Amino acid sequence: GGGSSEIACISLGGIVCSKRINVAGDVFTNDIQNYVRQQYEIRIGERTAENIKCAIGAAVPELENEPEDFVFTGSNMRTNMPHEVKLNYSEIAYALDKSTTPLWRCWSLCPLSSTLML
Repeated sequence: GGGSSEIACISLGGIVCSKRINVAGDVFTNDIQNYVRQQYEIRIGERTAENIKCAIGAAVPELENEPEDFVFTGSNMRTNMPHEVKLNYSEIAYALDKSTTPLWRCWSLCPLSSTLML
């Protein structure tokens, strides 16, 4: 849901270990809004940040097949005029790194880490 994430290590069809943390979609959406504001001086709403998260959201910094860049228009904080921005997968991975770190910390504690389910 919007307020928590679960991570589990599954082996032979059963859960070996699992963990729930209070970091999830709402935090990720806020992280994207903050990143765009700090990096580009552009204000975006929750809906735009949610669209970015769904289109190119990233929990890991590198993927074999990265999604297409996401282009959107936001309000420039200095001029209050519309401004077009293009975000790529790596930027969103960077923006979400602090929030996704607890997930990977939990994952590294699992004794068998062959299958990851979020």
